[in-house]
Amino acid sequence: MNTKDYLNEYVMTADKHVVVLEKALKKVLRFVPYDSHKLENCSDDDVTSLDSITLRFSKLQDLIGSKIFPILLNIYGQDSPDQTFIDKLNKLEKLNFLESAHIWRVLRDFRNNIADEYSLYSEKLSGKINEVIKGSMFLVSYWKELKQKIEKIEVQ
Repeated sequence: MNTKDYLNEYVMTADKHVVVLEKALKKVLRFVPYDSHKLENCSDDDVTSLDSITLRFSKLQDLIGSKIFPILLNIYGQDSPDQTFIDKLNKLEKLNFLESAHIWRVLRDFRNNIADEYSLYSEKLSGKINEVIKGSMFLVSYWKELKQKIEKIEVQ
């Protein structure tokens, strides 16, 4: 497969994550912001939706950061093996693929934080769920903008 094939495959996968994220978000947004009491009283369906949000948020954020961003940098001749991830984010910001490298780091922190929480009904978990819901809404919007930019790229 060539670069364009990989990019197209990743775009299709990202779109699938977005579809699931949007469906799950519609189901749970009426309860935002979550607290421990709301979590304790969630229906099984709502818990499934919250699980889906955290999973798909993580998958979409990881797919964009670890697969799509490197391809974009490569296409524009900005990829270097000795670059840190922060260097790559800064280059993507300069190429106008990111509004802010800082925002991407925050999203990555949300993903890492939710993966570290094991206490099911704690206030700490509810705060992290609220962050991931907010981050998911942002990430879906960001993906749609990024996809439009990707569609305009002429890949050899």
